[in-house]
Amino acid sequence: MTDTKHPPGLKYLSEFITEEKEAELIRFVEELMASEETKSSGQFCRNCHPHLLFCLNLRCFIGDFLKNRTTLHFGYQFRYGKNDLDLDTPIRPIPGELCGDILQKLVECGCVTRIPDQLTVNIYEPGQGIPPHVDTHSVFEDGICSLSLGGAVVMDFSSGAEDPVLQVLLEPRSLLAMLGESRYAWTHGIVPRATDSLANFSTTGQTWRRLRRISFTFRCAKKTPCECDYREHCDSQRALIQTNPGIPNAHPGDFVAEGCRDPKKPASSLEDEYVYQVYERIAPHFSETRHKAWPQIAKFVAALAPGSVLLDVGCGNGKYLGLNDSLIQIGCDRSSNLISICQARGFQVVVSDILALPFRAGSCDGVICIAVIHHLSSEERRVQAIQEIVRLLRLGGRALIYVWAMEQQRKDQKKSTYLKKTRHKEPSPHLNDGGDPSTSDLPFSAAASSCPLPVHVNRTEFKQQDVLVPWHLKNVPSSADKEKPAEPEKVFHRFYHVFREGELRQCCERLADVRVVLEYYDEGNWCIVLEKTAI
Repeated sequence: MTDTKHPPGLKYLSEFITEEKEAELIRFVEELMASEETKSSGQFCRNCHPHLLFCLNLRCFIGDFLKNRTTLHFGYQFRYGKNDLDLDTPIRPIPGELCGDILQKLVECGCVTRIPDQLTVNIYEPGQGIPPHVDTHSVFEDGICSLSLGGAVVMDFSSGAEDPVLQVLLEPRSLLAMLGESRYAWTHGIVPRATDSLANFSTTGQTWRRLRRISFTFRCAKKTPCECDYREHCDSQRALIQTNPGIPNAHPGDFVAEGCRDPKKPASSLEDEYVYQVYERIAPHFSETRHKAWPQIAKFVAALAPGSVLLDVGCGNGKYLGLNDSLIQIGCDRSSNLISICQARGFQVVVSDILALPFRAGSCDGVICIAVIHHLSSEERRVQAIQEIVRLLRLGGRALIYVWAMEQQRKDQKKSTYLKKTRHKEPSPHLNDGGDPSTSDLPFSAAASSCPLPVHVNRTEFKQQDVLVPWHLKNVPSSADKEKPAEPEKVFHRFYHVFREGELRQCCERLADVRVVLEYYDEGNWCIVLEKTAI
C-alpha cells in the first residue's frame, strides 16, 4: 500500500493471513449462513441450550440482518440499539480451531494486550457500507482489529468536520488495527457505493467495482470505565464529568499498580509483562511442578453435588479438573500455552481474562480460583476479579479462593511449606504458586531492571506486599545433546501482591451479594469460601 497518511496509532498489516486461511474463513461464514439454524432463528443459541455456560454448538446463529450489512457475533452479542454488549449472557465463543492462531498473532504483534473475547463478522454485499462511527469507549478496550476477506474497499477516517478525510485501502487478507488516537478520537466508515477508486493510492487512477467483502472484527470486552486520554470523545468520562463538575481532572478507573514507583504505568501493563508473558514462556516447566491436589481444595470439589457445574478460574495445567467425575467441569486461564496443556489432557477449557470471564451470570454451582488474584496489581482489580467470580455463581453457589500470604510463618506456628522447602526435597503437595523449584538467592536481573519493584529472595519471609518472584527455567538437554555443556538457566520474574491477614476478607466484604462462609490459613495461603446470597 503506497499511501502513508494514516491517523495516529493506526496499524496496517498486509497479507496478515494466507490465501488458504482466507478461503477457510470465508467457507466457514458461507456454511454458517446457509445452515438451517441461521435460516430459522436469530435466537437459536439461547433457546437450544439455556443451561449451558455458553452454547457449544458453533452452528447456532446470533447476529443481525441490518440494512447495510449482515453480522454474526461470537463471545458476546453486540446490541446495535444500545451500542453495547450483553455481558451477562455470553454466546458461543470465538471458534478456537478456526481463529486460535489469529488471536495469538494479534497479541504477538501488539495489536491487543490480551486474547480478544468478542468477534463480529460483517458481511458486505457489493454497494453496502457502514456509517462513520467510533467504537464505544466503555464497551471495548484499546485495539480494534479488522481482518478483511474477499473484495478490497476504501475506508474513510476523520477527526472532525473541518479536517480532511484520510482514506485507507483495505486489501484482501490485510489487518487494520485501530489503537490510541485512531481508536478513540477518529471516526471510521465505508461509503455505500458500487465502485472505489485508487486515485489516492497510485498514479494510475484505477477504479474497480466492489465485490462481496467479509470482515472479522476482533475486540476485547471492557468491564471497567474507560481510562483513555480523549475525554471529549469518551462516554465514561463525559458521564463522570457531568456527575462531578467540581473535579476537572476526574479520571475513572485509574488503576495504577500499587508499589510501583512509576505512576504512569497502568496495572494491566505491569501484569502483561510480569504475569501473562512469563506464564506463556514457562508453561511446560510450570506444569511439571504442579501434580498433586491440595487436600482442602480437593475436599471443596468433592463436596459439590453430582451434576453441579464447577468452573476453575486460572486452571493452569488442569490439576483440579479431574478430581470429581460426577461434575460438569470447565476451566479457563489467561495463558494459551497452559490451556493447550489442558486440552491435550482432554479437559474442557477456554482462554479468558479473570476480569472479563466469558460465561453466563448464575451458571455455576461452584467456582475455585487458586493462586490467581494475587497476580493482580491493584486493589480495585482484585475486587473486580472477585465480583466476576460471584457473578457466575447461582444463588447459594459457593466459591473457594486462595491467595499467597505475606505471613509465611505465623506466631507460635510452624513455618509454611514454602519456607521449609529446599532444593533437595521432593515437591510438596502444598507447593504454592510462588514455590518455584530453585532456592538460590537472586539479585536484580535484566528481566526485572525496567520495573522498580523489588525482587524477592526465594524461601525467605516477605518484606513487603508487592514484589517480583523469580522463576528459574531449567534447560533440560535432549539425549543427543548430553555431551554438550548445559546452558545456563533463564530467570523470569512474576508479579505478586501477597495478602496480609484479613485483607482477602476485606476485599470480599466490599461486595453486597455474598457472605464469607469460612476463612482459614493453609500452608502459606489465605483462603476464603464465599456463598452468593442475592442476585
